[in-house]
Amino acid sequence: MAKEPRPKGYPKLKNYKPSKFMLPTSHYDKKKADRAVTFIENLCHTKGKWAGTPFWLLPWQEQLIRDIFGIVKPDGNRQFRTAFVEICKKVGKSELAAAIALYLLYADNEPSAEVYGAAADRQQASIVFDVAKQMVEMSPALMKRSKLMGATKRIVNYGNAGYYQVLSAEVGGKHGFSVSGLVFDEIHTQPNRQLYDVLTKGSSDARQNPLHFIITTAGNDRHSIAYELHTKAVDILEGRRVDPTFYPVVYGLKDDEDWEDEDDWVDEDEPESDEQDMKEPELDELYKNESEEEPHENETDMNEPDMDESDMDAPYINEPAEQNSGLQNNVYLPQAPLLIWARGMDRMERGEFLTNAMQWYVDCGRFAEKTGGRNIKIAVNRF
Repeated sequence: MAKEPRPKGYPKLKNYKPSKFMLPTSHYDKKKADRAVTFIENLCHTKGKWAGTPFWLLPWQEQLIRDIFGIVKPDGNRQFRTAFVEICKKVGKSELAAAIALYLLYADNEPSAEVYGAAADRQQASIVFDVAKQMVEMSPALMKRSKLMGATKRIVNYGNAGYYQVLSAEVGGKHGFSVSGLVFDEIHTQPNRQLYDVLTKGSSDARQNPLHFIITTAGNDRHSIAYELHTKAVDILEGRRVDPTFYPVVYGLKDDEDWEDEDDWVDEDEPESDEQDMKEPELDELYKNESEEEPHENETDMNEPDMDESDMDAPYINEPAEQNSGLQNNVYLPQAPLLIWARGMDRMERGEFLTNAMQWYVDCGRFAEKTGGRNIKIAVNRF
């Protein structure tokens, strides 16, 4: 069956430039980068109205795929062995992680590949696995090479005797793996660094071209492996630290940026698209339309007094503000009207309301479609 063409107007990376962290001795191998992009874009989305449609990469996704898989050392192996990707919720994190796991299993030319999926618990790690399993089921080319074991959460590739396996959070039985690929989801939920250390320190030494792909939203614990990796990524991005094997991606506001300032909502470093961006008046109109939606009849009166400044800055969860100040997590533009609707509630009510409302209100696909796929950002106090 012929692959359906890229939708007209769908954003695509324009004028790719290799990462500024590429070493002078490394080079960009377009053939290898194209191979990874082509493999992923031949997979299909698995959820919602996009289910069954090709996984066309957005510019920011294609940028990191080309950087990770296309920048190689003189020996042809990848320069970046660890990728830390911190992004906001509902931008296709699980789909991207699953696609990378499948590439490492099927297309990375690694004999007897061992690709592992890890998270805070087996259920969390199974989210990415279940997406990967559905992607394989939708691909006749992969399906005929595979054995899918849903009960044990394993995908076997008969072509290279490799497998993708979901792991539990227990550390004891994880020693002795020969990890060729690791997809670590939501590392900010890890209670300690033990599982991360077991899977990344020495476990890939027998592999020439391993990749540890860590993808997460922001957390709120400054004494965690997630915050350690976040700090390392930010330090590399801002030139305070050098690690040529570590690829940093952090889409979030800085400490000195104001989430209410619209100029900070769009990331200046986001890769350029070949489609014309939505003009500011259109964004203003979109924001206006979202905020004018009628609240539920049980919601608080819009004429209630405004929250004072301390309330507006407070975290959405019922924790002391000083424990949640500082670095920011990303969410979509429609969260601002939710703050308006929540006026007049006490902190417990407001936190519960916003938690529930965000599940349906932040419709990633609908909003990304309206904004042409741009990485629109607003901050919520987390770290």
